[in-house]
Amino acid sequence: MAAPERAAFRAWLRADARHAAAFRAANGPAGDCDWAWTADAVDEVLAGLAQRDRRRRRRRATLAAAAAGVLLAAGAFHLLPGSGRPEAAAAAPTVAVIAPRTLALPDGSQVELEDGAHVTADFSGAVRAVLLDRGTAHFQVAHDPQRPFVVRAGAFAVQAVGTAFAIDLDERQVTVLVTEGVVRIDPPSAAGAATPDSPPLAAVGAGSAVVLPADAAGPSVAAIDAAELRERLSWRIPRLEFSGTPLREVVALMSQHSGERIELGDEAVGATRVSGILRADRVDALIESLQADFGIRAERRGDRVVLRSAR
Repeated sequence: MAAPERAAFRAWLRADARHAAAFRAANGPAGDCDWAWTADAVDEVLAGLAQRDRRRRRRRATLAAAAAGVLLAAGAFHLLPGSGRPEAAAAAPTVAVIAPRTLALPDGSQVELEDGAHVTADFSGAVRAVLLDRGTAHFQVAHDPQRPFVVRAGAFAVQAVGTAFAIDLDERQVTVLVTEGVVRIDPPSAAGAATPDSPPLAAVGAGSAVVLPADAAGPSVAAIDAAELRERLSWRIPRLEFSGTPLREVVALMSQHSGERIELGDEAVGATRVSGILRADRVDALIESLQADFGIRAERRGDRVVLRSAR
């Protein structure tokens, strides 16, 4: 899709909390391979792959790496051909964790920023004021009942005390996703001055999505389940990039970021070298690639996964 089409698609996703679920249902299994597209990171990924491809061409002077670069763009994860043999270790193996930028605010609150997002904060007054100029941000608010925490985005203000929420701002609307606690949405003129008796535009709790059109039409509020909320906030999940990295290191990072216990059945499996790009919570994608390309089988034992050689 061209950039305008991707922008229109993202706007459609934000327009109604049910759209993301409908898209996932219609897209079927292919959705597992579309993280870059649905995260609007296609241009970034392709540029990175082109740079990596140029480096590989200079190092190897073969076509194998170029073919692997194409497959990386097509799949959630792909292991480079020939990288699975321990004795064929690539020079200078690397691993990188690519995560959203995180800002620590003076009161202890934290803000995660999707690529392209920008915020400014002013905590000098009675209100902890944050301005979201553009893009998408997630706020984890430190509790302070004496000083309201207010985020201004477009024509609206989101007020919270001791909660967590995400705001997405574009030219058409403001979308608020509440992940913890309760938020109150007011016109900017009322932010910080609102009282319990003054009616807000909306007051919603965790598991809610609020769409606020820029034309000042009434807010649309919908409940979203945990799976949809996680998918809509998937940009917060780190991506792991490996280049000739021993599987033991990959497994350690995946366990750390996904929360799943992944264990190695033997040293030979741990020495297998892999290269690719993988979202940190996609343990299933890692297992599928290991089974398909390297004959490594996964055994689920209660709350842990054990990787063993099938050969």
